[in-house]
Amino acid sequence: MSADSQGRADELKQQGNTAFKEKHYALAQQFYTKALDEDPANPQLWANRAFAAIRLEEFGSAIADASKALELDPKYAKAFYRRGDASYALGHFKDAVRDFRSAIRLAPSDPDLRRKGGDWPGSKTGALGGPPLLVRRPSAANERTPAVGPR
Repeated sequence: MSADSQGRADELKQQGNTAFKEKHYALAQQFYTKALDEDPANPQLWANRAFAAIRLEEFGSAIADASKALELDPKYAKAFYRRGDASYALGHFKDAVRDFRSAIRLAPSDPDLRRKGGDWPGSKTGALGGPPLLVRRPSAANERTPAVGPR
């Protein structure tokens, strides 16, 4: 990739990050998509776009983007975390738990991951045992499962 292309990708990513912080998730997603046109081998861009998709409740797209990030970097904890969030929102609880555990194994001291699973009963790092929250299905009164992600 040329230096110009890398510079454009970085600039677009920053614009996406700004839009995301301002809760303009669709705009952020557009910036990340343009950045990916410049730098398709950047797993962080795929994970960022996955996070924007989660906020837009486009969970299938989020899983696809997080999976692409993991294809590019199989040890990218945040991509496991994003895919876990999207899987959880779709009610794919076993997949979500698997991804959360993978994320925590890769980055046990990450504060977002510790907040998600570090305090699970019987777990020193969150990688052992499963949280009751992730293995129960939503009640009939509340069929919608919230999309939970790092702040």
